[in-house]
Amino acid sequence: MSPETSYRGRRVLVTGGLGFIGSNLGRRLVELGAEVTLMDSMIKDYGGNAFNIADYKDKVRVNIADVRDRSAMDHLVQGQDMLFNLAGQVSHIDSMVDPFTDLEINCRSQLTVLEACRNHNPSVKVVFAGTRQVYGRPESLPVSEAQLVRPTKNNEAQAHSGQLTTSFMAPWARGYGVARMIAEAVENHARKIGLSVLNLDVRETQEAAITLYRSLGYHEIGRHEHYARVDGKFVAGFYFWKDLREVSA
Repeated sequence: MSPETSYRGRRVLVTGGLGFIGSNLGRRLVELGAEVTLMDSMIKDYGGNAFNIADYKDKVRVNIADVRDRSAMDHLVQGQDMLFNLAGQVSHIDSMVDPFTDLEINCRSQLTVLEACRNHNPSVKVVFAGTRQVYGRPESLPVSEAQLVRPTKNNEAQAHSGQLTTSFMAPWARGYGVARMIAEAVENHARKIGLSVLNLDVRETQEAAITLYRSLGYHEIGRHEHYARVDGKFVAGFYFWKDLREVSA
């Protein structure tokens, strides 16, 4: 199915919909025949501006709401076929001046979105925004789609490898059956950007995660008896690695 037909008649929600990217995405979705809802908190200096949709405002639904608002998200995700999750706090300076707001918008609110989908629309397809930083050092400014993906390496001797780290979403993902999908997506992206090895470490109490990694072909290479300290006691951990050139069974 081509992009010209895949959105026709589909209900699409765009968070951060009145920002630069969200509004331009909304315009294109309308052109492709989608039923579009644009959601934006309109927080001052965060980029949302009604001017951005002035030329097609009568062709979309606009909801002024914050992704941190669980009730709003629970309502808005219902009945949607797709969700483009573009809402976020993007200023590096603001993240240092007001780190708690940055954490609320860029971490907790993302869990609010996922929980709303899980509870009220588990079949919705979610597309989330990345960052220019994945391109590495810019070859020119502004960065365009023509620049190749060359993420910055902290250590050129280990430029062939990446670290699969635990994240805030990991327990949530494991609990609701999407951990394998996320891990496989990470592996596919790692291959795409030229990595051949992924390393990871995990505490021994995370049995479900260890079972998953082993089933995905990760090789155990060591055990650390004092890996973590929990409730005043040391907990052991394991170290794994995977050759991304190997074909998983």
